[in-house]
This record gives sequence, structure tokens and C-alpha cells, in this order.
Amino acid sequence: MRFVILSDTHYYTNGHGKCGIFWNRPLIDEMSLIASDMVFCINRIHPDFVIHCGDFIDRCHPDNYDYAWDILGRIHCPVYLVPGNHDTLDDYGRREISRHYGLPEGRCYYSRQIEDCFFIFLDTSYWLKSDGTFLSFRDQTLYEAKQLKGLAIPDEEIDWLEKELEANRDKKIFVVTHAPLSAKHSYPAATLPNGDCADCDGTDVSELMDLLGVGLYNADKVLELLKRYNNVKMVLSGHWHINDVFDENGIVFCQTGSMREYPYEFRVAEEKAGLLSIHTMGLDNKKYAEESYCEDRGNRWVSGSEEDRTFVVGWENDARKNEVFK
Repeated sequence: MRFVILSDTHYYTNGHGKCGIFWNRPLIDEMSLIASDMVFCINRIHPDFVIHCGDFIDRCHPDNYDYAWDILGRIHCPVYLVPGNHDTLDDYGRREISRHYGLPEGRCYYSRQIEDCFFIFLDTSYWLKSDGTFLSFRDQTLYEAKQLKGLAIPDEEIDWLEKELEANRDKKIFVVTHAPLSAKHSYPAATLPNGDCADCDGTDVSELMDLLGVGLYNADKVLELLKRYNNVKMVLSGHWHINDVFDENGIVFCQTGSMREYPYEFRVAEEKAGLLSIHTMGLDNKKYAEESYCEDRGNRWVSGSEEDRTFVVGWENDARKNEVFK
């Protein structure tokens, strides 16, 4: 089994998007060329399928989805994606994704049996209001008034997740999300997305996402559920635009960087004889990464350490004995 993991493409066209710096600068004028390079690189390695960890488009507009579906349609294998916070800035995005995957209108969580593994694709991009109710898209007025606590997973979806986990106890399970369910405490950011200098002792990106209003409010509740099942092997996520990996209670958490900005990379995973080898692959044209990197901001760390970029996961089916071999 060979598959590709990519995230945060933020595709847009006809001016339906934004071009601000996050960790590094996006190359908006070269978006189509970058997308073509990505498609070529993916097709060259002949994956069985591709996983997209969300923020498929930048703003919810029909032109953006037409443009983005066309790009993914050039990939010669199935592509499975989850919605990100940018995909749910308007209700249109949720309807479009559910339509594409033949799901009930507006529902964007689902599961797939792929070879001997079971993949659960979660929707972490509902918006939680201050009164505890959920919105299917971000209400801009409430957001600006700070009446939204952030992203969240509704109880109905968590109940569905528990049933999926219970019904597939005998399978290796991968969970795919946009917002990470867990993370390391801090990262060596030099400059924050708003341009401020970061704490030299390390930046808590989870706390930063909460301050930006895009943290996953009830991640702990979902994480506690996953920890009850020894066959949950990995959680694949995006959202933070970084390459990262770590093991927590036998679950391997893998974040993949953004195809919107430096370092313009995706991951390739290949399973053989009970081991899953994962390495990080850049585009053929290296100038994109070079032009995107903001030297004055100093955030080359987002590409990850060597241990974050290439690693092997070993596991046993009947016990929580997953290990990450750096």
C-alpha cells in the first residue's frame, strides 16, 4: 500500500482568496504552475490513493471549487479529503464536499476500507459559539465579535466515530483530521503569523491557534475516545502548515506542511511487512520553496527536523505497541 498525504493547498482563482503571509509567503501568481508540478510528482510515484488534510480551497466560492476539483482530477488515483476551516467559511463549501463524495448534504465525515486498513475521515471544522451551539460555517459577524470559541466536532459526529471504532476493532485504523488532535508543547518559531517576534524558548502553536480563533476546542474529548482503542495507529492532520511527528500513548500523530507556502512538500507513505515508511517529498522545481521562504521571518523550522521528515512506524495489530523509528 502506497499513499500520499498532502494538506492546505488553499486553491483559489479569479480573486476569490487572500494572499497574506502565514509562516512564509504564498506564491499566488504561480499557483497553477505549482499545482501542475505537484500533480506530476504525485502521478510519477503511482500511489494507490491520496489523502488531503483540509483547507482545500481558500474561500468558499464555486469558481474556487471548480478550479480545485480540476487539479485533483488530474491525479491518477482516488483522492480523499476532509474539510478545513477555510473550506467552511461559508455553507457552500460543506455542501460541495459532501456532494463530491456522495454523502448526505452538508455532512463531510465518512470512512473507507482501503486494502487491510480502515480510514476514518473526521470533520473538525464546525464552529462553536459562545453559547455552546454549533455552526456549520463561520459566521463572520460572530467571529469579529469574538462570539466563536473556535473549531469543534459536534456530539453527533463523536457518537458516529465511536460506532465506527467499535465496529472495526480488528482493523488497523487511521484517523484523518484537519485540525490536530494533539501536538508537542512548543516549536521554535522565530516570527508569529502577525509579524510579532516569538518566544525564544519555544512557541505553543496550539495556544496560538486558540488566540487566532481556529483552535480545536474539544480535541481532548475525541483524543480520549481514540485512546480506548488499541488498533488506532495514526492520526494524520494539517492546519498548522508544519511537518511534525510524535508518539503519544501508542498513537502516532503526523502533521503535514502546506502546499500554499514553503516548503511546498507532501508525504509519501508505504506499508510493507507491518512497517509504514513515510518520507517527505518536495516539488521538482526548487525555486518555489526558495522564493516562498521569508528569510527575515526565520521560519525554516516549519519543514521539520530530519526525524519529522523521514520515519518508520511499526505496530502490532492486537496491542498498543506502535513505535516511531526515526
